[in-house]
Amino acid sequence: MLLASLNYNNNLGLLLTFLLAGIGIAALYRCQHNLAGLVVHVQPASPAFAGERLEFPVLLHHGGQHRFSISGAIGGIATPVDVPAGRGVMTRISQRTHRRGRQPLKRFSLSTTFPLGLFRAWVWIEHDIAGLAWPRPAESPAATGRAPAAADAAAGAYVEGDDDFAGLRAWREGDPIRRVDWHAMARGRGLLTKQF
Repeated sequence: MLLASLNYNNNLGLLLTFLLAGIGIAALYRCQHNLAGLVVHVQPASPAFAGERLEFPVLLHHGGQHRFSISGAIGGIATPVDVPAGRGVMTRISQRTHRRGRQPLKRFSLSTTFPLGLFRAWVWIEHDIAGLAWPRPAESPAATGRAPAAADAAAGAYVEGDDDFAGLRAWREGDPIRRVDWHAMARGRGLLTKQF
């Protein structure tokens, strides 16, 4: 637009060119200024199970001016929040856990694209706070997938009981410890369960 306006000596084109350039420079300044002076307080997360997400509460506060469209995330997309002047607003930083134990909060970013969305200003926040991931609860024992005992008896099939020894099968999680064949294990045959 600048070259075309200079070439054709178009004053309105020059006015529009410099007006748009001025708006862009002002937006760049306002975007960076939107994060300046923001106070961040990170609080401990509530415990979660391994594999779930830890939610760290984050209090954003600014004493002077209203701040618009502040997003905080760990490598993902977060919902932007507005920070009212003189008051704080609570948001959350979510972090996935892959193992149990103490989970330190990873470095996260606060960013904004206010006012026009042309520029993005961001700041990295590192904090020494951590959350706790409990061990994941054991899954419920798998269903055997058998038909009811009456249907098995009618078909002449094997019905599980406690009276007569019927053989051995491979041990499955949830089998009672009293039915493990320890003699077979001592002979190196692995963990087997007695069936009756």
